This record gives sequence, C-alpha cells and structure tokens, in this order.
Amino acid sequence: MPVSAAPASSLESVRTRLVGLKMARALEVLDEIVRQLEQKQLSWLEAMDLLLAEEFSTRETRRIKMALMTARLTQLKTLESFDFSFQPSLDRNQILTLAGLGFIARNEVVHFLGPPGTGKSHLAVALGYEAIKQGKSVYLATLAEIVTSLTKAEREGAGVSPEIRDRIPQALNRQPDNERRMWKWWSSHKIARVLRGIWGISGGPPWPKIAD
Repeated sequence: MPVSAAPASSLESVRTRLVGLKMARALEVLDEIVRQLEQKQLSWLEAMDLLLAEEFSTRETRRIKMALMTARLTQLKTLESFDFSFQPSLDRNQILTLAGLGFIARNEVVHFLGPPGTGKSHLAVALGYEAIKQGKSVYLATLAEIVTSLTKAEREGAGVSPEIRDRIPQALNRQPDNERRMWKWWSSHKIARVLRGIWGISGGPPWPKIAD
C-alpha cells in the first residue's frame, strides 16, 4: 500500500500535540521521520517507534545526568572502564553480578576492602552509576560525612540530613521521637564497632530496641 505525503494540517496538529506534551526531541526529529516515511524507508509503526525512541532516549539521558549530580558522582567511572587486568585477584564475574543490583533487593551491603589505589572507589562509583541507570536513588557520602551529620543531629537535637538519613540502613529507625536515642547510642561507640553493628558483622554491638 503506497504511503502518501502527510497533509500539512495533520503535521501541524502533531507538532501542536508534541509541544503540549513537552516532547521537544520528538518535535526536532519529526520532519526527518516524516521524510523517511514518505520515501517508504519506514512503516507507520516504525516511524512511531522511532519518534518515541528519540524522545525517550533524550529524557533518559537528562534523568541520568540530573541523578548523577544529585548523587554527587561528579567523576563518572564505569565498569566498562575498569581495568580488571590491573587487579587479577578480583573475580570479574562476581563484580558483573553485583552490577545486576540484586544485593539492593536483598538489603545487603557490599564492601570493597583493600589498600589505596586498588580500584575500590572506581567500583563503588560504577555500581552507583548502574543503580542510577536502573532508577535507584544514589548518594555518595564518606564515612566522615555520615558521622558528622549524626553527631550534629545529636548535638543540636535535630534530624540527620535527609540525604544521609534516607540512605543509611533501615536498622536506623527513622521515627523522629527515636532519633535522639539513636544518635546518643551511635556516639557512645567507637566507629569500628558501630560499623560492625550497622552491617551485622559478628562481634558488633546490637541495635537499640526501639518501640514502634
């Protein structure tokens, strides 16, 4: 079945709708897609798919860019750019399995241990990037920043900063009435013991029992 040229009125109607839907990228490529359609390079279904794919790709790129800024991942590192030959002791398949983010669904914590310069930060940032691509909330914070925020909250009787509060393990009950008790408990233990308690490593102090 031959494809006739799209009526000018119909094209203007499509443009108007794209503007109303704020589909700027689709609007940019509309004429080119219509041209390919008229030259029988695309079917109507393919043209629609291409138009939506262009818009989706642009929005996804924008979303990831904003999420990276919010997460403070200013120096992007990826698993593709990691030199596994530099660290032959690493199990490449295990790292790639982590990129599937199953540990997040299982509420597990991933530890990268080793001396400086062995790629720990690279892998942590790379996993954060993978999480962002899959729509997860990510925020980069050093241990010093977490402790500072908790200490300030305890000292001032205020809540811990939301960027950190919403990303520390759920074992930290977030009810406001219990915050002061938790912060005092936190500050009364050495950092090493606290970390063991947070992540459930044998020998760490138990979390305080807090009523619902």
